[in-house]
Amino acid sequence: MSTSLSFAKSPKAKSDTVVVFATDKAKLTPQAAALDKKSGGLISAALDARTTFKGKHGDAVSVILPKGAGYKQALVFGLGDEKKLDMLAYENAGGKVFVTLKGI
Repeated sequence: MSTSLSFAKSPKAKSDTVVVFATDKAKLTPQAAALDKKSGGLISAALDARTTFKGKHGDAVSVILPKGAGYKQALVFGLGDEKKLDMLAYENAGGKVFVTLKGI
């Protein structure tokens, strides 16, 4: 199995898994919120059910998506405090996302 990682402003369905992000208090980013809406609120419902996911840097949860969402699953990855995000935080998140994707 090969794994590749790329970032785009709007996701294109070319893979089984999409990575979306949340900040502290499990606040979905606009892209994650759009996918949540497309999936009928399944992502936010899954985050509500997983009390351990707080959106802290490194928190991750995989959500199986319904047909029509464009992907089989979403990996929701926590970025932490929105006010503290800088280039290093994004680089660290990218590395952790890559490792997490290899495990699912």
